[in-house]
Formats: sequence, structure tokens, C-alpha cells
Amino acid sequence: MTDHKHEFKKSYRRLLGRDVSISEDGSRFFCLFYENFIAASPEARKLFADTDFTKQVKMLQRSMFHMISFYETGSENVSLLKIAESHSKRKYDIKLSLYDEWLEALVKTIREMDPEYDVGVELAWRLVLSPGITLMKHHHNYPVR
Repeated sequence: MTDHKHEFKKSYRRLLGRDVSISEDGSRFFCLFYENFIAASPEARKLFADTDFTKQVKMLQRSMFHMISFYETGSENVSLLKIAESHSKRKYDIKLSLYDEWLEALVKTIREMDPEYDVGVELAWRLVLSPGITLMKHHHNYPVR
């Protein structure tokens, strides 16, 4: 049986050059992700039309860290809940389908950049990020308490 957590961490290190943490590293990965996301999604293209991507990449890095932390601990953290609330129908009203498009663009970026990419690496990333994506989708309709 594959150790998905270990597989994920190895891939993360290859892509971002470090262990899972918040830092300035990995901007190439995140920039390519946004290129892929915007190219694949007309909705994302509209949402990010006037975006400062230097700031956006930093926000994505922090968001991903909080999603990974949620997977690791099984506990919601205040930062992730704030992100969920800001993306909910009560604020930015991010369409639920956009989360799936986001994940597909991320997987495409991993496929393009991870020299050891295979279906096991892809599954590991999907399993690690799925709890956070589910939380975000859930709070689209249900307020964070």
C-alpha cells in the first residue's frame, strides 16, 4: 500500500525545494499554476483579470499551507476558515465548480514540473488537498462559526 502522505511530501520538496512550510520559495510553480488555471477556466480568467499576481502567489502559498495543515491535523485552523468565509456566497461567491477547475490546473502544473510525476504522485496531491477543498465548498453555503 502506498504511503500517500510521504509521496506528497517528496513531490512537494521536488517542486518547491523545501519541506511543507510558508516561505517565498516556489514562485515558479505557483506562477505556472496560475497560467494553467487562467488558460483552462474562463471564470478564473474573469476573476483574476485585474489581479496583482505577486500578492496573489503569496496568498496561494499561505492558503495551500493551511490546507495541508488541515489534512495533517484533521483540525480546522482560523486562517483556513477565514479563507473559506471570504470565498463563500456571503463575500466573493466563488462558484463551487471553480474548486474542481483549480485542482485540475494544480495537477496539470504538478505533471509539468515534477520530474517524478506518476499516478501515485497525482493521487497523493488529490488526497492531501481534498479535505481542504471539501471544507471550502461546505462553507460556501454554511457560515463559519
